[in-house]
Amino acid sequence: LFQSPVGSRALGLFLGVRDRDVVFVLDVSEGMFPVLGAVKHWLVQTLLAKAALRDSLFNIVGFSYKATQWHKCMVSCGADVVYEAIGWIHALNCSPGRGLLSGLTAAFSDPRCQAVHLLTNALPDDAEAVLHLTPAMAGQRPVHIFFLSNEHCLDSKTQTFLQCLAHATRGSCHVLSLSAAGTVEQVHPLCVAESRTSTPVRSEQKYCSAGAVLSWAPSCLPCASRLHHSH
Repeated sequence: LFQSPVGSRALGLFLGVRDRDVVFVLDVSEGMFPVLGAVKHWLVQTLLAKAALRDSLFNIVGFSYKATQWHKCMVSCGADVVYEAIGWIHALNCSPGRGLLSGLTAAFSDPRCQAVHLLTNALPDDAEAVLHLTPAMAGQRPVHIFFLSNEHCLDSKTQTFLQCLAHATRGSCHVLSLSAAGTVEQVHPLCVAESRTSTPVRSEQKYCSAGAVLSWAPSCLPCASRLHHSH
């Protein structure tokens, strides 16, 4: 999956730079079936790299019609623990539904969580609820989104949702294009968080041509309204 300079960059992003203690939130809805094998391999490689760095915590949450946590709380990311997690990762199966809010709720319920790394490939069933409720739940903790898509341009509703969620949590969003073999071919920065004290901004390397720089707002309510009226 990471056997290229682009793949190595994607691994570095998913591993995380600023936040050591990460909850990985994986979409395991039926729409993820074609890429779930590649995603599992990607997560395993990320955790092995994270274990080599030592001194960090992690947990994994899968979501479809409900959220399922690997562990009841975040644990130290050592090699022995990662190998224990690998069995759980490989046992993940796709299920109906795409309730992202349950996954984010499970992740942010752990006070030691410093950031969420979300991996998905479509708009969730509860997009408006996510935009309404996530900012308060997250506090100052970012959601960094990794969106799998081979489309040259995301539909406006999906792009609006991704930008709003990233901005509302001072997180980021990268769109990843996969090859038929499951390797990362391209990484498009849709929204990049510059720092904790500055506004997340659209990357100059724009994905498609939609939208100017979105201004930061303390609430996601305007974004939820835009999502509702977007077609």
